[in-house]
Amino acid sequence: MRANTITILLLILAAALAACSSGKTPQPAENACPTQIIDDTYTGSYRAVLGFGEGAQAALRLAFARPGRFNVVAALDGPVDACRLLADFEDQLKHFDNWPASPSRPERIAYWRDLLGAFGNPLFEDYSSAFYPPGLDAGNFSPYDPLTLPGIITPDNPDGSLPSVTVLDVSGTPIDYLLAVDLNRNGVRDEGEPIIVQMHEPFQDLNGDGCWEPGEPFDDVGLDGVAGTGDYGEGNGEFDYHPLVANWLANDPISLARTANLNLEPGYEQSYYLDALTEDPFDDLAQMSTMADVLSNRLQSAAQGTDFCIANQLGRFDAFLSNVPVLEDILWFDDKDVYFQLPGDQTEIWSDDEKALRIARWSQALNFISDRMPNGLIDNVEAESPAVWQVQSFFSETVQRDVEFGVGLPAGYFDGGSSWKSYPVIYVFHDRASTIHDWYELLERQGDLAHRLLARQAIIVVIDGSREVDGHSGYGYYLDQAADEIGGDYGALADEVMNYVEATFRVQVSFIDH
Repeated sequence: MRANTITILLLILAAALAACSSGKTPQPAENACPTQIIDDTYTGSYRAVLGFGEGAQAALRLAFARPGRFNVVAALDGPVDACRLLADFEDQLKHFDNWPASPSRPERIAYWRDLLGAFGNPLFEDYSSAFYPPGLDAGNFSPYDPLTLPGIITPDNPDGSLPSVTVLDVSGTPIDYLLAVDLNRNGVRDEGEPIIVQMHEPFQDLNGDGCWEPGEPFDDVGLDGVAGTGDYGEGNGEFDYHPLVANWLANDPISLARTANLNLEPGYEQSYYLDALTEDPFDDLAQMSTMADVLSNRLQSAAQGTDFCIANQLGRFDAFLSNVPVLEDILWFDDKDVYFQLPGDQTEIWSDDEKALRIARWSQALNFISDRMPNGLIDNVEAESPAVWQVQSFFSETVQRDVEFGVGLPAGYFDGGSSWKSYPVIYVFHDRASTIHDWYELLERQGDLAHRLLARQAIIVVIDGSREVDGHSGYGYYLDQAADEIGGDYGALADEVMNYVEATFRVQVSFIDH
């Protein structure tokens, strides 16, 4: 995890939360929303999705692109605002030699490479590749030998007479998605030589949101930023982005949240949990704050004159109940030890390191989902066999190979008396820093705890988001990659995994048909 201090931003947007404790008849909320729904009669589909880091982007994107697919969405950190992402990327390229110390330069370079592979590289007017700069491809790119290429018109090279050159970072990290203007014509990118950016026409970002808005002044000179070259967009009287920016915005959770056809009727849908670290070096907190504002404003307006229940809460760590492995309250950690009470007398103690923080955040998210899961409490948890964590695989038609996924089967799943039971399912999308195997500790080491936090047992599935599933390195954002050169159809693969899970295990949902 990227920092040890965390602010929890809770946005509880739930039509169902106006229900009375029985869950059978919605009641108007008076001073606060109920904190838990217990409804033994509910027989409908139930899916939740929980995303960590970059997986949070995918969780929100899928939820808004397909309203009604998931009943509860939990998003912890993550790049969820395409406008701010692209603006930050452009700013960092302008100050390429003066990046902050954290994260490291190699980590930041890899982060942007994964984003460009998933959504496309909008830095060059040449559209021969959705990833590589003009004149560059996997065949002629040499990681440690700079390559000189024809000049590209930019304000720093207005007549295109200066050559461009591939970029080898001062950290020694090769970069295959950037070019620089070779001002001194020495065949290498030296400190201070500008990185080439042709993302959009020049404009004044008056409201600071990172995207051009109608009314903001712009220069109608085309993407190259130089008048009189006749390049893309020049002189058409409209503000122009690079065409690939449209793909970023089409998959942008913030944009989707503004327009998604959300179901605001009372029921078991539309609950969201947003969480961001205060010291995140990628500025995820600002992006999550924007997401919270968009959702809050939209749903508060929709709720006027109805029983729709909205609660904005800040949670703070208090304690665990003395002998029951359930969180006493919503958590907030501040440089303190974490005491995890497991079933029985066993107590595991972890200091406030990355492991403790990750487990605490995971547990809080489960607690939030549990409070909005319309199912009855378990009758006798002690009589059930332990929960089981497994890594399973299936043959994927999408990538034409076996693909692994992690699955946590709830306590009692294999007991004879449970053979008739079906279970809610929680899909987990992990971040760039982890794999499905890293979630073993969150599910197996906690034993029954991960499931005891739920009002009713649930199946938990961790879907692999890395591009390693088809032989590539990197992270795919659970998206059909814009750049076929370095990725595959990972959005289709995620759908394929969910379809397989719901056809193989006793899941309380209809087969995915969205």
